[in-house]
Amino acid sequence: MSTPRPVTIINPYTEPLPLEFFKRELDGETVALLIAPIPYNTGKGLIIVPAGFDSDGCSMPRFFWRLFGHPFDMDYLREAILHDYLYRMQIFDRKTSDLLFKEQMEDKVSFTKAALRQTILAELPKGSDKEINKEYKRRLKRMKLLSQWRINNIYWGLRMGGGVAWKKNGKLLAEAEKHSNQEKAWQ
Repeated sequence: MSTPRPVTIINPYTEPLPLEFFKRELDGETVALLIAPIPYNTGKGLIIVPAGFDSDGCSMPRFFWRLFGHPFDMDYLREAILHDYLYRMQIFDRKTSDLLFKEQMEDKVSFTKAALRQTILAELPKGSDKEINKEYKRRLKRMKLLSQWRINNIYWGLRMGGGVAWKKNGKLLAEAEKHSNQEKAWQ
């Protein structure tokens, strides 16, 4: 009888994020700077946030921190970096950008649960469904996963309060494009 081989499941959501924190000189705000690109598989295709991009995390009023967590909470920092990138680059409309953020938070939970179940199945290859489900529930209780309630509230907070940041970034993009067109005209 052969012994079961260990299963290695690479969970992109639990890999360390390639970033450094620092205070931006321009406004004194703490930001996370990517030191390597981060790929995201989304419902709109592969999106790669490049190295050098800086993010202020999951921006929210300070009084929400007790309820949802710090802006740099690892529960959703990876997803917040994508959201900041989508807002800054405005590749999609605002609603789509917000939905992709929500999708990524939900995918993280789903993937993590599926990886946990696969790990347990590999560890208990002859376990009954009852034993496997019991172990799954036991381990799931110890995991820190975003609840659907928390995801929905973060999403609706964005929908209500994100318009200011969206408009600000739209103006900055328009100004950069105008400046770029002026430089081309001079050449």
